[in-house]
Amino acid sequence: MAAKTEQRPAGLGHFLKGHAGRIIIWLVSLGFLAVPVWLLADNYVDSAGVETLPYAASLGAPRYNYFGSPAEVYSPADNSQPIDLCVTFEFLGVDETSPQANFGILIDITSTGEWDLEHQLPQKHPPKRGTLLIASNSGLSSISIPFSLSQLENLPPSDMANCDNVNSSQQASRLDYFAEVRIRQGIFLLGTPRAFPNDWYELNDDVSVSIPGVTLYTALVITSRDEDYALAASMYTTGGTGNAGVDALEFTIRRPLLFIIYTYIVAATPFVLLIAVFAIKYCRKPPKLPEPYEVAFGIGATLVAILPLRSVLIPSSLPSPTRLDIYFGLGAVFLVAASVIWMVSIRIHTEATDGGTSGGGKGADGTGGGTG
Repeated sequence: MAAKTEQRPAGLGHFLKGHAGRIIIWLVSLGFLAVPVWLLADNYVDSAGVETLPYAASLGAPRYNYFGSPAEVYSPADNSQPIDLCVTFEFLGVDETSPQANFGILIDITSTGEWDLEHQLPQKHPPKRGTLLIASNSGLSSISIPFSLSQLENLPPSDMANCDNVNSSQQASRLDYFAEVRIRQGIFLLGTPRAFPNDWYELNDDVSVSIPGVTLYTALVITSRDEDYALAASMYTTGGTGNAGVDALEFTIRRPLLFIIYTYIVAATPFVLLIAVFAIKYCRKPPKLPEPYEVAFGIGATLVAILPLRSVLIPSSLPSPTRLDIYFGLGAVFLVAASVIWMVSIRIHTEATDGGTSGGGKGADGTGGGTG
């Protein structure tokens, strides 16, 4: 009678020795994920630090292809001071490559301002020009814009501005229509374009109107004509001496929340579709594991779908890679790594099952299959 041999379960060392190549494949597949994860974490760290605005207020969105409701950043009327000039910043859009905000800047004079200008100008050698100065508090270059005083003199009362308690798009339209001085100006911003679609841009500048020999009180107004960004600005009240000097203009620009949610949902659709197809196939009874060629075909189709999605979702003016690019790359690497690990694990499980069923077979005479 043949001796009965006792089979001991293989230990961890035996498993590692028998599957060393496949374990290396697992580790390499997981290692590929480290690069996009590191880039994503670095992107989040670099895009932190947006300025917290004091007394922040959101500007009204533009309607009917025109300006939204304006907001007064400063108004001398808050301290019973007369308003001489209205300086309106019309936000027109952002050039993300710089980044730079494009503004239409309007200077309007009120009836009080025209009287002050007429009576305060020196009789001898009166100045011909005034200056709009935009000085950055963030280390960026200052902007000095001269304008002719003749544009502000001898105006009919119907053309004079009324920028007290500006709060409607109709008043913004009036300021725009009757503006005596119109300037188109780009102003550099601090921002994080690589954080798209969570990118933000901010400006912290001082604005002043200088006319030699004349003291004028200025109201600073801001409004938006861009539908792609949500703009929030700091609203200040003037000090006890009015604001016949420097006004601070601080605002942040972000993309609307609905746009951010929409972008992530559309970007995730190819990955969700692929995972859902394989999950439905695996969860049915009896479960059927997909063949390797099916997995490869599904991943290939997902990678091909990313290219047109990227061109639709990410503006070409943004630098690469953006946060959405990194998410695309992370999803692609995850699918490839998960499929490789899954197929290798199935192979190991299949070999173990086949070995267990074939190792205890009997010979033709009913005795064990081993030789004496």
